[in-house]
Amino acid sequence: MSLAPPDDTRQKASDDDVSALSRGLSVLEAVTASPHPVTVKELADMTGIPRPTVARIASTLVNAGYVRQLDGKDRFFPTTRSLELANTFLAHFDMRKAVKPFLRELAEECGAAVHLCLRNRLDMVVIESVRPSVGPITVRLGLGDRLALARSAIGRAHLASLPAEERDPLLESLRLSGANEGIDLRAMVNKAAKDLQEKGFVSAFGDWHTDINAVAVPIVSPSGERFAINCGGPAFLFSPETVLEHIGPRLVQCAVRLQRLTGDVVLGAN
Repeated sequence: MSLAPPDDTRQKASDDDVSALSRGLSVLEAVTASPHPVTVKELADMTGIPRPTVARIASTLVNAGYVRQLDGKDRFFPTTRSLELANTFLAHFDMRKAVKPFLRELAEECGAAVHLCLRNRLDMVVIESVRPSVGPITVRLGLGDRLALARSAIGRAHLASLPAEERDPLLESLRLSGANEGIDLRAMVNKAAKDLQEKGFVSAFGDWHTDINAVAVPIVSPSGERFAINCGGPAFLFSPETVLEHIGPRLVQCAVRLQRLTGDVVLGAN
């Protein structure tokens, strides 16, 4: 008759399995992140895992088909099977669903409406909207509502995050549209880029709507699609000081947490 191992023995075995998996994933991540084939020594330096352990993990990954070894050399690089893992993740990644808990937490904490937007032509379109469960009157934007790209905090955050080769043609389209009279588009985007670089967020006080103050940050999905998040409300409740000193920093904290989820968040100008 066999006896089951004591609970503490089973727990230790379970902990060891989790630790081994964590180390294996760290090595695989380091291999796929490197722009060139990497050695065991380099992997050990990158992950902090002892070289003998890295060597065993690398051998296991080679046998499993996730990593290849250069013929006759101590260098490893990812295979297409590793890329398939990423593609599977991207195929099932729902940005709205993924970020909504963060948006709700931010809305409740700040007592203000929070929106996730995606650009469509010369507007930012609301694709997710969260309002606090209790508190003051908030901005009532619903799914599909639009915010002017050059006049809203969320539009300016998006513009400021774009590389020049994408931003410049868009600014020209905004100029030709004639809908932004009175706005120096180049000066506006330069200020937004500076604010994004220095503060981590972009603001707009009464520019999109005379009675609305808001801040926004751009974010990038794992597939490279550019979104943006804003937070704000009526000016008589959310003064510029409140927005800049209270809501802005909390929005940045939210974006940093999202970075761990999505893999990339733009918090500075390109």
